[in-house]
Amino acid sequence: MNALRLRIVLVIGLVLLLAAVVLGVWWLQGQLAVNVGNTDHARTDSEIAQLDVEKLRRLESQLEQQKDVVERADQIAATADNYRYQDQVVKDIENYANRHQITVSNFDFSGGAQPGSAAGSPAGTIRTPFSVSLRGPLSFDKFMNFLRDIENNLTKLQVSSLSLTPIADDPKMVSNPSLSLVVYLKK
Repeated sequence: MNALRLRIVLVIGLVLLLAAVVLGVWWLQGQLAVNVGNTDHARTDSEIAQLDVEKLRRLESQLEQQKDVVERADQIAATADNYRYQDQVVKDIENYANRHQITVSNFDFSGGAQPGSAAGSPAGTIRTPFSVSLRGPLSFDKFMNFLRDIENNLTKLQVSSLSLTPIADDPKMVSNPSLSLVVYLKK
């Protein structure tokens, strides 16, 4: 019987050893599959990144070749900061106009900014001309008070020219005056 028990123990041991080997191989195969998946994913990501780098290099080359187009586009497409002063100027002028019962019919900021190198321009500023059209007829006295408010404005607006025509029937009235103004902005 000792030999029979020994045989049974040996068979059970071999079955357990075979089961352990099968489980070990199965577990290693799962780990290997996970690593293969991670490696494939990393390889795919690197190929995509390489394609992106190549596209960026081609775009950079195109931008260099079309530098003049880029500069013109940059001048056309301004940021919101470039227009913040316009909002303030419009608000101030409309407040002064309302204070003197004057109606503003148009603002035109198409004059463009100019470096502050012109005579009388403060250093480190950008001279920005624009024009304002008023709806008339209106009283010359109201118009003069409106101009005085503009000249004393906190944003330092300056009148560079104005156009007005007296009304023949009433010399104290003017018709549809327009102003050319300048505001100086910090660079």
